[in-house]
Amino acid sequence: MGGVLRINPALYVAVVAVALLIAFVGELRFRSIFACPASGYGSDRYLAQCAVDHYGDYDDGAVWYSLEPSIGPNVRSAQVIFMGDSHLQWAFSSAATAKWFASVQAPYYLFGFAYWETYLFEERLLQRFAPKPKAYVINLDGFFLSSPSMPAQLVMNGGDDVLRRYQDKQFQQRLHKALCTRLSGLCGHRFAFFRSRATGRWVRSTDVLNKVAVTEDNAIDEASLAQQEAAALQFVSRLPVNRDCVILTMVPAVGTKYATAAAIAAQLQLPFMAPQIAGLATFDGTHLDTASAQRWSEAFFQVAGPRLQQCLKQSPATETQLTTQAAPGKRTDPAPESTL
Repeated sequence: MGGVLRINPALYVAVVAVALLIAFVGELRFRSIFACPASGYGSDRYLAQCAVDHYGDYDDGAVWYSLEPSIGPNVRSAQVIFMGDSHLQWAFSSAATAKWFASVQAPYYLFGFAYWETYLFEERLLQRFAPKPKAYVINLDGFFLSSPSMPAQLVMNGGDDVLRRYQDKQFQQRLHKALCTRLSGLCGHRFAFFRSRATGRWVRSTDVLNKVAVTEDNAIDEASLAQQEAAALQFVSRLPVNRDCVILTMVPAVGTKYATAAAIAAQLQLPFMAPQIAGLATFDGTHLDTASAQRWSEAFFQVAGPRLQQCLKQSPATETQLTTQAAPGKRTDPAPESTL
């Protein structure tokens, strides 16, 4: 073989080129965006995350840098905004949620993010978009802890290099959509999920077959609880909405910290509506599967629906209303309703 290559250097170049091409294609196919399917794209949806090393998160940067420009107007027009992490996103990305809001003819937005996101990132987004909803629904699943996720820290602290990285991901996504929606065999089946620009709803490419039953963890870390309560008091005081229209909840998962959530809600004296239903399961060991999300969100709107409807009939809280309200945690009216 060595003699052949010495006689024909063009063959050697061709062999090297083919080897490099195979390596490049393999890299694209197994470690880049092309490892994920394109099944969730649509005129209203973009790829929020592809679970491979060389792509990962797009969602945080897409929203932070307004790479998906229609998100801003949709957030600003929402009359109810949901905030929290991926547990909230999968629980309310259900037919029950869409049906309830269609019945009251009110726009909503699921403004949660992956990676155990906290208020530190989502409040900055609220400041950027300046929405004026009539109600908020907040999932108390570590939302008021003091550490934002790694992707959130990256985009909040990053400069032009980070922006260019997300712009590159946006370009890759256009290629991925153009090619893999036509030739699905080009792409793999790694886990991916897509976000609706209109409502924030998530759609996943496939179910991860690791179903685990929902459980409860009533242990309370007092130091963490105190920190979360202090952050929650400050956060709620800055929301431009009537206090009775800030609804707290706790989406069930594995090791659901209902006791911690109930303690935070009691300190804030805000409505706490977190229905507990038997037989719920997760699709991946932590997030509600499709059937469980449907059942749980239906139950949530049964208990929270009347309050939300009252809020939708109100005018948005004015600055005067907000400054004259009693300080959080020091109200003298009856304790708020709690549904567990």
